[in-house]
Amino acid sequence: MFGYIKMDKDAPKVIREAFKKMYCLECRALDKHYGLLTRMFVSEDVAMMMLAAATPNYMGEIEKVPCVKKDKKLNSFIIDEFAKKFAAVNICFVEAELLDKIHDDNSFIARVVKLIYSRAFKKVAKDYPTMHKAVIDGYYMLSKEEDAGADMHRIGDVFSDFIYDISKNHLGITDEARLSYLTFLAKWLYFIDGIDDLTKDFKKHKYNPFIAYETSDNLINNHYYVIKHYVDYMYSGIKKLRPENPEIFTLNRLLDVSIPLRTYRVIKERS
Repeated sequence: MFGYIKMDKDAPKVIREAFKKMYCLECRALDKHYGLLTRMFVSEDVAMMMLAAATPNYMGEIEKVPCVKKDKKLNSFIIDEFAKKFAAVNICFVEAELLDKIHDDNSFIARVVKLIYSRAFKKVAKDYPTMHKAVIDGYYMLSKEEDAGADMHRIGDVFSDFIYDISKNHLGITDEARLSYLTFLAKWLYFIDGIDDLTKDFKKHKYNPFIAYETSDNLINNHYYVIKHYVDYMYSGIKKLRPENPEIFTLNRLLDVSIPLRTYRVIKERS
């Protein structure tokens, strides 16, 4: 299980179930199309992308998605191109992150994991060559910005532009309001990860967009205006969707409640 996004426990049942069904569908699609072991890479961040891309009441006929049980109705969703493509982009992100770790840290573990999953990576590259190339190239571009010491605004914009391109040109999400959700998500992920890892990155002399503030507690306690300014900037770009189906209700809940709670908890833990 990977990703900073966590659905808050107080969310209405219909919202929690919509998020869980999409998350579990992603997991089952990974298994079906790219092998059982790839299920360990299931990502809550990709589940949110699926919610933004889905047609209204996409899985309305399915009450839940079991881990292994076979069902004709569910199987049609698992083998569908929609689920397969998001499973593939999940794998693309994993491969790109491993390449990034190898580039940054010459990580032995990353090299081993890359070798173990080489068959899945090759299959994705064969199934979706243009999307695979776009993801790898996008991470390479991010790596160049990190090497140049990009600040939070610059790296957030580069990453969100990358996610926008992948979502629109390879995942078929064309509605600008939905795309604004995903560009917000990209900015937030870099932002929260930067705060979470700042102290560790400063000690190890690694890139972090907040490195000028040296440690997480120093950033939070003495430069809180930096955080407030960036949060305002992130939210200013969101174009709200009218909550007319479970998928959009769920996205709104994540943005209005779950993500602010997650942000608060990370900041509180690091202050």
